[in-house]
Amino acid sequence: MNNDLHPSSADVSPLKFFVLTFALSWLIWIPLVFPHYGIGPLHIPEGASSLIRLLGVLMPVTPAVGWLLYSSVTESKVT
Repeated sequence: MNNDLHPSSADVSPLKFFVLTFALSWLIWIPLVFPHYGIGPLHIPEGASSLIRLLGVLMPVTPAVGWLLYSSVTESKVT
């Protein structure tokens, strides 16, 4: 049984993590930025805007948690 908490370097790709985090964050922020400058027909109510801002702030942790869950599931299948 392998209790090593450090995955092999083949499993970790900082570039993929950065690109995924950057893309997901901007997918959250763009719908907030455009209406602020009057671009597009989208109008977001203030209550929903606060929730979307919270998601935008927490978005960088989402790929990290997803990667940890994925690696723990695949690791448990190997052993």
